[in-house]
Formats: sequence, structure tokens, C-alpha cells
Amino acid sequence: MGKGTKSAAEINTFQDPITGASITQLTDYFAHSFHLYFTNNGWYDNGSKLLLCSDRDNTSNLYSLDIASGELTQLTDLNRNVPKGIHGTYINPHKNEAYFTLEKSIIAIDLQTYKEKVIYTRPDGYNFSNLSCTADGSYLCFGLSEDLSSSINTNLSGGYVALRKRKQLALTAKFVYFY
Repeated sequence: MGKGTKSAAEINTFQDPITGASITQLTDYFAHSFHLYFTNNGWYDNGSKLLLCSDRDNTSNLYSLDIASGELTQLTDLNRNVPKGIHGTYINPHKNEAYFTLEKSIIAIDLQTYKEKVIYTRPDGYNFSNLSCTADGSYLCFGLSEDLSSSINTNLSGGYVALRKRKQLALTAKFVYFY
């Protein structure tokens, strides 16, 4: 498979055996398929398409699901050995464009042509977080935090673990707005 590859509909509708509620399953491939981060809207093209992630062919990529036909289109062709930030992909509410992190870069992808471009590269010693876009689509916003893991003896990915210690060491965080 590769960028632009289309797959037949996998949509299946059935009744819940306990409640009788109608359930629509959007994907049915033997791989993990998942929505964008829960606060990131995955709908685009006037609500006719849903952007989702799937681990088909042993690598995570972005896919577009056409709700009317059920057809799935692969939008990215990412290397399976590269850590990805596609779960945090964010759709621009006023452009046919989405943004995700890939290694040291923020990538913009055109949701019609699938063309990708690097729009920002983070400096060494920093990490990305919280990619989003302003409501008017004019600015891309993200957290840029200094990686102090070599100087702070704590698990920095553990949420609120050692929060007081991290505050005392003045963890550098910047919110960057640009476009």
C-alpha cells in the first residue's frame, strides 16, 4: 500500500445484543485503527470525511474515510521505523490541511493532494506537545519544551509525577504560534 491507495468499504452496522442500539463499525481490518486525540476534531470536507490513523502494513499512517461510500484512502506513507506523532494530528478548520509531528518536524499535509511539506523544525534538546490550530485557521499552536531528562532524575512522561520538583527546576516551556 502507499499514499493515495484506496481500500473498499469496511463499514458494518449491527444491533447491540443487550441494548438493541444500532452500532456502526467504521473499520474492520486486522490492525489497530484509531481516531485522532480525543480533543482533536477528525471531521473535514463539510463533515463528509473522517481523518483517522491505522496500523496497516505494520506502520501507522493517516487515512481518510469517506462516510457516504465507506472508502478508505491512505494519505501518508510513513516509514515504520520512525516515531510518529500522527495521533495528535490537527485539522485546520478553514483550509483543507492537517498537521502532525514527525521526528523533529511539524508536517502540513494537503487533504486533497496528499502533498506534505515541513513547516517547522524544532531545535535540538526540545520536544513537541499539544499541536493545535486557532479557530480562524490563521495560526498553528504547539508546546515546545526543553528536554531536561538528563538533568532531572524523574520520569518526565509520567503526567503529574514529581511536578513540584520539575517546577523548582524551572522546566522551560514555550507556546509557539506561527503560520
